[in-house]
Amino acid sequence: MAKRTTLADVAKVAGVTTMTVQRALKGTGGVSEEQRSRIQKIAEEMDYHPNVMASVLKKGSIRIGLVLPDRENENRYFASCLWDGVQEYAEKNTLFQIQCHKYAYEWSQKNQGIAMGRMLQECGDELDGVICMGGDDPGIRKALAELDERKVPYVFVGMDDKDSRRLCCVSASNEVAGRLAADLFLCFDGKNERGRILLTGDFSHQDQSQNALGFEKEVKERGGAMEILKLSSFGDIQETSRSIAQFLTADIGISGVYSCSARNTLAVCRAMELAERRIRAVGSDVFAENVNLMREGRLEAIIHKRHYDQAYRAMQILSEYIVKKQKPTTVWEQVMPVVVMHGNLECFMENHHRESGYLF
Repeated sequence: MAKRTTLADVAKVAGVTTMTVQRALKGTGGVSEEQRSRIQKIAEEMDYHPNVMASVLKKGSIRIGLVLPDRENENRYFASCLWDGVQEYAEKNTLFQIQCHKYAYEWSQKNQGIAMGRMLQECGDELDGVICMGGDDPGIRKALAELDERKVPYVFVGMDDKDSRRLCCVSASNEVAGRLAADLFLCFDGKNERGRILLTGDFSHQDQSQNALGFEKEVKERGGAMEILKLSSFGDIQETSRSIAQFLTADIGISGVYSCSARNTLAVCRAMELAERRIRAVGSDVFAENVNLMREGRLEAIIHKRHYDQAYRAMQILSEYIVKKQKPTTVWEQVMPVVVMHGNLECFMENHHRESGYLF
């Protein structure tokens, strides 16, 4: 068996200390760019791969940066499940300790970029990996480029960026979520009914845009006669409620509403009160308010995109890669959404509460 190239072997060929090689390969300070480039080239030519497991055992832990939306504001409907998923894996894992550096931000891609920049400034030299969401904001792209330069692996959860060098993205199959919602309306009203269905969400976001596209594709492929209207909105819940209510009041032909987002699901139910109309409503994601709305009979169904499972799996993929250099089999891993209705709601809640405790 060929002898494994060690850090000392690279240092000997480069004519420097092992500490200098470590700094050059990790991208930390104290090494000139010219010397860093030379050492990196030597390491590559010698097929050097760090013994990550030995390093983990020596340090006793791995350090992962978590940059996710704040769970305390209006994004708690999905953000809480993301935080619970990564935390649950960190606590359940028994092979090695995971230290989490947490950076929460009020949801926007600009704020995410700022949070990632702060993370790199405060603990960038210590990170073994990062969990975050994909995005095309300049601040996010700049932070990802720095992670690439430092050779720090990162996994996206929820939203992808195919132009990045991410190790993997774990997200819901948003197109399938939309198809499931369309199936429900086609079953509720029959595919030959010519009623109008209102889709609402923030269609500037790739996940909700794909969701709506899945809905439209399913109706078209099934030969459905329903007309689809779209209202893109992701502002204040009260403001969104009024906008939806105006649609419902002005067009009595609207027979159903599908919210592609968790937050807009609440706005849909409030809008029906404002418009004094009760129509079929399908929402997104399982959280306390949505569950209560279903129990009250104000939601027909919920398309649950399983954010907790997405985050748990993302943490698992990243941790196993850091420790074992075990690459995921795909750069995009889909978590299949599920339909929650009155018949399986209580069973669903009982099972998930018992297994993870992440909802209530």
